[in-house]
Amino acid sequence: MLMLILILVLLPSSEPFQIVSLISVHRFYHDGWWRKRQTYVDFPYSMDVHNFTPVQDQRYLTYNLYSVSNHYGTMEGGHYTAYCKNTAYSKWYKFDDHEVSEISSSDVSSGAAYILFYAAVEYKVPGSKS
Repeated sequence: MLMLILILVLLPSSEPFQIVSLISVHRFYHDGWWRKRQTYVDFPYSMDVHNFTPVQDQRYLTYNLYSVSNHYGTMEGGHYTAYCKNTAYSKWYKFDDHEVSEISSSDVSSGAAYILFYAAVEYKVPGSKS
């Protein structure tokens, strides 16, 4: 079974803070030996979390995927790549050591996805002052 770990982070941006959600796909496990799961994970490119928050006037209800960290290989060795979205052009890029190439959005989901990075889209509740 894959386990997802959710981490919320505040990062500087043009706004006072950028709300970011990191989801770690629990790929590594120990059953007497250290192993890695290669399971394909189909994750959303946009996430609506309004059903998961007890706060009625939550400002951040939608999160958009903007980056994926990938791990290829085993526990003994491997290679990391990243897929990142240029939101100005709505294009995805693969970063692999010194090479950068444009990729299709359909190539972003894979069995190598390790950490998912989502940025909050601010939503203001009607009638709120903030």
